[in-house]
Amino acid sequence: MPESSQEDTGTRPIWRSTGRGTLCRCPNCGTGRLFNGYLEQVSACPECGEPLAEFNAGLLLPLAVGLLVVLLFAVIFLVIELNGGVSPGTYLAILLPTSAIASLLALRPSKGALIGLMWALRTSDELQR
Repeated sequence: MPESSQEDTGTRPIWRSTGRGTLCRCPNCGTGRLFNGYLEQVSACPECGEPLAEFNAGLLLPLAVGLLVVLLFAVIFLVIELNGGVSPGTYLAILLPTSAIASLLALRPSKGALIGLMWALRTSDELQR
């Protein structure tokens, strides 16, 4: 019988559950998968049965991914400028593909981390209604 920590009133370590979410694993057990496809979230963990459908990253996900990409751009700009700078065309040639690739690579782990964080803090859509 799968265990569900829905009745669990114990502590949920934030760093552990966020790390498990970043690895796209269940924040409760760490072994079940968090996604069916690229971003389609499972309704419950296939390993431990923890209900995960109630945790929705929503509009916080684009904010988190945007912040990560902007921080990456800041580092790239700083390195280029400290090495003498380049033409605006070179900036575009470097930063446009980098932004697209970085956004796609950061999207899934960021969503998993946000789901893990919401699970640890017990914030769900049901509490907001």
